[in-house]
This record gives sequence, structure tokens and C-alpha cells, in this order.
Amino acid sequence: MRVMLQGHHSFPAALRAVEETLRALRQGGAPPANDPALMRRALRAEDYAAAGRAFLQPSRPA
Repeated sequence: MRVMLQGHHSFPAALRAVEETLRALRQGGAPPANDPALMRRALRAEDYAAAGRAFLQPSRPA
């Protein structure tokens, strides 16, 4: 099997996104538009909500 590394392209992309966001905030503007669906997926919002509901449910005696 042959493997060719493609580099670490995600780091410069993340760095640019952080820079653009901080620059926009510093200039008093809004940060670049975000994607709500991407945020939900990345933060596993459904799993987090389900875990919260399960935690907050009263325990039943055995």
C-alpha cells in the first residue's frame, strides 16, 4: 500500500477563519456567516440534548 501525505490544509484554513472572525469583530461588524447545520453537527447538538434530558429525568426506584 502506498500513502501520500497531503499536508495539513485544515490548520491554515482554521487560522484564516479565526483571523477573519476576530478582525470583523474588532472593526465592529458581525463575524462571517456561519452555517447552523454545520454547528449542530460539529457540536453533536442532538446527542447533547438527549444526554441532558436523560440526566434531568428523575430516577426510578429499582
